[in-house]
Amino acid sequence: MALDGLETELRKRFSKPDKVHMIRYADDFIITGSSKELLENEVKPLVEVFLSVRGLQLSDEKTTITHIDEGFDFLGWNARKYGGKLLIKPSRKSVRAFLRELRKLVKQGRALKQSTLIEKLNPLIRGWANYHRCSVAGRTFNLMSHAIWQMLWQWAKRRHRNKSRGWVRARYFTEYKNRQWVFAVREKDVNGTSTWKRLVEISDIPIRRHVKIRAEANPYDPKWEGYFEAREQRAMAHEFRGPLRNLWRRQNGSCLVCRQQITSDTRWNIHHVVWKVFGGSDRVDNLALLHPDCHRQVHSRRTTVVHRVLIDSAFEGLEPDAGKLARRVVRPVKAGAFSGNRPAKAKARSLVAWMAGRRETDDLKPIDRIVVRTIASHRAVAQANAKVAPKMRGPGGRAHNRRAKAASSVVGWLTRHSTPAGW
Repeated sequence: MALDGLETELRKRFSKPDKVHMIRYADDFIITGSSKELLENEVKPLVEVFLSVRGLQLSDEKTTITHIDEGFDFLGWNARKYGGKLLIKPSRKSVRAFLRELRKLVKQGRALKQSTLIEKLNPLIRGWANYHRCSVAGRTFNLMSHAIWQMLWQWAKRRHRNKSRGWVRARYFTEYKNRQWVFAVREKDVNGTSTWKRLVEISDIPIRRHVKIRAEANPYDPKWEGYFEAREQRAMAHEFRGPLRNLWRRQNGSCLVCRQQITSDTRWNIHHVVWKVFGGSDRVDNLALLHPDCHRQVHSRRTTVVHRVLIDSAFEGLEPDAGKLARRVVRPVKAGAFSGNRPAKAKARSLVAWMAGRRETDDLKPIDRIVVRTIASHRAVAQANAKVAPKMRGPGGRAHNRRAKAASSVVGWLTRHSTPAGW
């Protein structure tokens, strides 16, 4: 608040050839000029007078006048021209302060468990890297990665002074995605599932440049609506990786319930079209991105989400738990849901007769057939689980039998409560 009006005073006093511009963030600011004499003799006295009226004064320690070829630090970055090209990098002061903080945490955590130490380090590393990822920080990230490894290696050796280096490496480090020396530990959750807890690799965080907003763009002007939507779409493309990015593009970036855009502000939830309790798998064609509120409504009302590009493969090969079973357990085609040589019209009649208890189905629309197929597959999946799972042999037989019992008990509930969205 105290610096409000300083930029206006500079514009009134100096003309365009003087190249006097102000960049401000909170109480830190930069003022550029065409020459050192202009800044010392005219700009600095004006700023001192402006601040003295408000009971403030410039800090002699933080106030410097330097050439752009020598560079300067601002907000943790160093701006400097190299051969006429401006590069903004993380400042040495910021790097040293961050490493000092990490060393202090590792030193204080000599007696901590490896998983606890990882939980404390990951938020710090990820936050610092996300702040500097928009700058020229690739080489800095690599140097930081090596410095962090040295801290953790000393931490691990100190805990086992009488053990060999090979033993210490095998105890605290592993290999992950063709990368060795990954600081990680395997732990079991409350359900007994074993998962890996890994330290964030700062050099793996991608560099992402910041795209400035056009000066004339106005978010409240309808003619700029497309521009801001394109910026949001570009930003959301970086939020998703792998299969989720394809899923987001397939939905055109919108929620399947309210048809509104999914953005970083609204957030999102991953919904299973065929619910996992009914045998749905984690395959991409069985997933949908919904707003958190829309997701809660779908489950509270027990409605079915209809995907515009839903294909039959979404209902084939569905498993109670795709991550644990070694082979396919549920195939609705073999279970009799859509099998046989009857024409499509006859199939639709039988499905709707099961749902609505009537035979006149000639007036069904294509979207109705998709909804009916979705709910009919729920019942087929549950029935197939009840028949196939008890016959399974091997280490997972007991888990399959439990899932079969749960599936058989769900069939009656589906008949009474499954209601497609919009009916």
